[in-house]
This record gives sequence, structure tokens and C-alpha cells, in this order.
Amino acid sequence: MTGARKPKSREAFDLNMNDAETLVSIAKLLENERINRMRAELRSRIGTALRIPRAKHSALECLENQQVFIAFKPGSAHLRGSLTHENLRPLLRQALVAGCAAVETYVADRTMELLGPVLRAKEKPPVSWN
Repeated sequence: MTGARKPKSREAFDLNMNDAETLVSIAKLLENERINRMRAELRSRIGTALRIPRAKHSALECLENQQVFIAFKPGSAHLRGSLTHENLRPLLRQALVAGCAAVETYVADRTMELLGPVLRAKEKPPVSWN
């Protein structure tokens, strides 16, 4: 049984940094630039398109910025208020953690790539204490 090969240190670093960049992109994507609620006409059109009963159209809410328009169905409108710049910090914090972990993993993996063969060799290199 053969498994997938372990990625080289640089490949693993790139994959891990991609995770960090994805978290930053998601945080930017979820930033709400809309100040006011949706107008009644827009709530009505979206409610109709989503087949939400007319009585619940007023409970529709949205998030909007230059990249996305997200409609929140009735019962989820509270999410709109929590997607502020300040409240998206946990995603950015996790992006920082992912970036630091990528660097840490790269250093450890690269060290083992370079040092491992030396440690496993029958003949050890001479030690100089100069």
C-alpha cells in the first residue's frame, strides 16, 4: 500500500500560506459596506425570488460590498450586524496563526530535509569548535 508523498518544505509552506490568504480573502469578502437596511422593493423582489412568504419579506436583510451581495433569510438577519470590521478580527487572527504555522513548519521541514541525511549518514562530518 503506497500513500501520497509528503510535500517538500516549500510546497507545504505554499499550501499553508494559501490557507492564511484564503482567510484574509474571506474576511474582506464578508465586510459589510451597506449602512441602511434593504429597501422594501428590493426585499420584496428577493423574497419572491427565494420563495419566501410575503409576510416574512420584512425580515430579509443583506450584506453588500464591491464584491458580493448576500441576502440573509428570515431568522438570520442578526448575522448582518455581526459582520463588521471589528467582528471579523477572529478570521484575521486565524490567518495570522496560519501564516506563523506555515513559517514554523517550513523551518522545521527544511531543517530536516538538510540535516536528516547528515544525521543518518554512517560517516559523520568532522566537528570544528573554532
